[in-house]
Amino acid sequence: STGVPSIVEAPGSVSALPRATSMKSRCSAALIRVVSAFHDPNPGAMVQVALAPCSPFSVSRELMRDAAILARQKGVRLHTHLAENAEDVDYSRRMFGLTPGDYAESVGWTGEDVWHAHCVKLSPEEIALFARTGTGVAHCPCSNARLASGIAPVRAMRDAGVSIESMIQRGEAPDGGVMVVMTTHEAPGRAIGLAGVH
Repeated sequence: STGVPSIVEAPGSVSALPRATSMKSRCSAALIRVVSAFHDPNPGAMVQVALAPCSPFSVSRELMRDAAILARQKGVRLHTHLAENAEDVDYSRRMFGLTPGDYAESVGWTGEDVWHAHCVKLSPEEIALFARTGTGVAHCPCSNARLASGIAPVRAMRDAGVSIESMIQRGEAPDGGVMVVMTTHEAPGRAIGLAGVH
């Protein structure tokens, strides 16, 4: 149990949402329709839906919390970008008084059903939080290099037991295709003596 209250009275029923004209209600209803229509919960399914606000710093705290509640009611995963650069960390501390990882936890965005992209600026404490809660990380070294965000602490995350996957963002593959990107994924690790961890 996440300890987060329900936002719909009867999970799985669009009609359970109040007939309100608010943007929140319309968005919730639309998300429920999409999940109901397209999400295949079977392991290895080719089509699965995840709720994925761009970043916790581009949407409200309420939206983040409500998305987590709805995702767990509908049995889908959660994804967003987190701790991508120093500006993300500064913003989180200034606006919420928390590190990005602690803020994610405060709105229900940690757990085995959550994976965060980038995580370049996770602190040792945040890495421990992710390991303890089973929160995953999508490692994006090509994007991080292109944006000069830095190199994610992959070795520390792996040593702590954080689940990590390698990710290619849309539009990231050069003319050489996916294999060139995958080769590039290895380069940052080699540069700092962590060959084989990307």
